[in-house]
Amino acid sequence: MNKLILFFSVLGTVISDLNKERAYINLVNTIPCIRRFNSTHQIGCGKLDYSSYEGIVYTVRSNNEFERLKNLNKLDIPNLVVVTLPNYFSRVVDLHQNDDEISRIQGIVLISNSEFLSNFSQSDFSFSDDTKSPNSHFSLYKTNKTYGASNWNPSGTNYMFQNFNIPFYIIYDLNETIQVIEECYDKFNQHIFEKYNSDSFSIKSSESLCGMQLGLQMSGSVSSTVCTRRSSIMHTLESSSFCDPLGGSNYFTFMSQKPSNSLPIVILSARLDAFTMYEYYTPGANQPISALIGLFGIIELLGKHRSQVNSSNILVVLFDNEAFDYGGSTRFANDLQKDKFPEIVLDYGIDNEESFVLKKDNITSIIELNQLGSIGFDSNQDLFIHKDPISFGKDKNVAKTVIELTEKLTKYSKNIKPISNINQQLPPSSIHSFLRNDILIGGVSLADFNSEFSSNFYHSVFDTADNMNVTFPEEMTEEDAANYTTMFAQRLQALTTSIAQTIFSLHNPSNTDLKDQVSQITLNRLVYCFYKNSTCKFFQDMMTESQWKSYQNLLEANLPKGVLSFYTGVDDNPISGKWLASMLLRYFSRNLDLESLSRDECSKDFEKVKNYEKDNKVSIRNFYYVNNSICVASSIYASSSVSPAFEKFDDGILVNTGQFSAWTESSWNGVDVQMKIFMFSRPSIAGLTLSLGIVSLVLAFVVTFLAEKFAHRLFYSKNPEQNDIFE
Repeated sequence: MNKLILFFSVLGTVISDLNKERAYINLVNTIPCIRRFNSTHQIGCGKLDYSSYEGIVYTVRSNNEFERLKNLNKLDIPNLVVVTLPNYFSRVVDLHQNDDEISRIQGIVLISNSEFLSNFSQSDFSFSDDTKSPNSHFSLYKTNKTYGASNWNPSGTNYMFQNFNIPFYIIYDLNETIQVIEECYDKFNQHIFEKYNSDSFSIKSSESLCGMQLGLQMSGSVSSTVCTRRSSIMHTLESSSFCDPLGGSNYFTFMSQKPSNSLPIVILSARLDAFTMYEYYTPGANQPISALIGLFGIIELLGKHRSQVNSSNILVVLFDNEAFDYGGSTRFANDLQKDKFPEIVLDYGIDNEESFVLKKDNITSIIELNQLGSIGFDSNQDLFIHKDPISFGKDKNVAKTVIELTEKLTKYSKNIKPISNINQQLPPSSIHSFLRNDILIGGVSLADFNSEFSSNFYHSVFDTADNMNVTFPEEMTEEDAANYTTMFAQRLQALTTSIAQTIFSLHNPSNTDLKDQVSQITLNRLVYCFYKNSTCKFFQDMMTESQWKSYQNLLEANLPKGVLSFYTGVDDNPISGKWLASMLLRYFSRNLDLESLSRDECSKDFEKVKNYEKDNKVSIRNFYYVNNSICVASSIYASSSVSPAFEKFDDGILVNTGQFSAWTESSWNGVDVQMKIFMFSRPSIAGLTLSLGIVSLVLAFVVTFLAEKFAHRLFYSKNPEQNDIFE
């Protein structure tokens, strides 16, 4: 009897689990909007109780569906999870935010799959998660509005910096998009919502509905100030924390491989990061990839003429953590200002090591590559020279340097032009950080826009190659595609050659021009690999086997798998795009005199290398032999890009948050990110189930009562004689 009861119990549990698995379908190719903080506020998404965020799936693919949603949102109806196309996303978000206390919307899901979206008209669509004036709280002009307009980003929605009380997700996979739209909404829900009129909306007891559940659980709350203090307390009890500072590493190298403060230093820089509302999903085609491609082309050309630039030092810097209020460049400039810049050990091929610390005094100028992507369009083939009008007007040395840079840039290219308004603000740029830290250097930022961004998708999941007009002919082999010259790559060659010529001539005593150009082949391959195939042979050939495996693991570590990410994350979390950029910086700044060394010779301990370092007084740090049979001998250094505000983070204290940004990211609370679709029980079936449950409960009580009352008849004891036998 007991075995029979146990059998039915186990069988019931198994059937229950099977029914649960049949009722819910997990969607795995989705990415959530997450929670972040600054010193005073929290932004983004992330609730503690994920089970309550579910509702009937409703899609917005047309104006009619959006107008219907506006009316439905006012009625006392079941909660909705809205799945929307990009061009209706802002309207759906604003609809919820304008009346979030009574809104029926319990979650918003954005469709981003380009193949699915090609079936719908997306004309005149523009979207940016950022504000209309990015990084304005830590710009030079926060308290000075004299100089021109500051709304650089007309597509800005400010969604990145709002606090939402519902989850947001994005679906990028085609199959799962079809599953939600066609197999869930169209099949079960659409005909029900189409019967709606302005007076009423009801669901018949015989109708089944498809629903969605959104799960997200993050542990931080309130602000960086609060969660830093709480994390400090928690560290005394366990290893977990509520939030972690944003930032990683700035990468830099001296093209001469002779770090020195005795020569004038010109900085060539680009950004390394981007953000969107969604974790890791930062395509970054225009910002930062377009500038990185141009920078690598420039340093490859300058590397061929390394020995001719002997009266100055070219310092190439990739600034990380710039998207959140210039965190990386602020740390770089603040370390310079306070003489806290990391020490570099140099050996020059001899036993006696020397130390080098970069000083601010000899940095004379900075040339920044900003957004360059719009030159791929027919209507825009120019770059514009942006400067800071305040330092230009107040400091003669700054003005002299900026004028010299402008004259040389315009001399070498008719498509590099000064901005039309001489009093216009400096746009979002790393140069802000140097000037805010009282490091007065002449700086220009080269960008594809004059008075406002040309890109309609700055800091957006739609900042993609397709929206930059970078496409490749269909049915082209990988080799042919890698050597295909897009309009973007063609125009970029001419412009970057002019920039390289400007840098070369700045401190070249012979005052001769470069005889060659930035390699079109290199630019073509970089464009193909960054925008079309992130695991291309060109990238593979520039790494060792172990490096390539590490790179592939990073590509697979985050969603979307195989897609480069330039996500602004926490310090101990390597990001695929940033890691790749650091490897490309190593490769393109390599010492060409040593690239022909064999695999065995490619070592700092090899006698030939030591003699070369000693004779040329260079210090080379990195040696490795890559797949295309080249010895990469380079000297790449890293410094922290975490904001100075976190100097006492372990003590639970933020430092000088008025001067330094204090962005953190909430930690996870141990619950997996979840998006599920399921079938709501029909009201009739739910009622029947309840009735059967009540009947079963009553019958169970009756059977139990009767079994107890007549137990003496149902169960009998052994007679004494039998007991004697068994004993």
